Amino acid sequence: MYKILFDENLRDHPADISATEIIVKDLESQLPSITQPLERVKHLCDLGTGHRLLGDLERAKNLLKEAVDICETFSLDIKTLTRAQIILAHILQWQGNFLKSNRLFGELIISCESEIGLGSMKSFIYQH
Repeated sequence: MYKILFDENLRDHPADISATEIIVKDLESQLPSITQPLERVKHLCDLGTGHRLLGDLERAKNLLKEAVDICETFSLDIKTLTRAQIILAHILQWQGNFLKSNRLFGELIISCESEIGLGSMKSFIYQH
């Protein structure tokens, strides 16, 4: 979806800002019509990632908070919730809110160690 590059600090950024802006605009235009909870969460995660890449961290955070809320409201599967929480924690990290991001990452690591089926997500958490 997004073509990204990594800088000397291993921070990802768009390979092509214009292309990323087009993708984000397209995702934004589709958002109002997506009402099925699981599909909406996936869409919000993709859209939030795009906004993070473009530096709109507040919009990204709000989209991911909505995704987490939907997961909890509709009792969606634990992998979907975990993915949304990882992306949210990553956004908090980019905002410099290390207290909240580290706490959320720590909770996610504990979940991955205790929940059956989440073991494969542990490395994804450490990556972020």
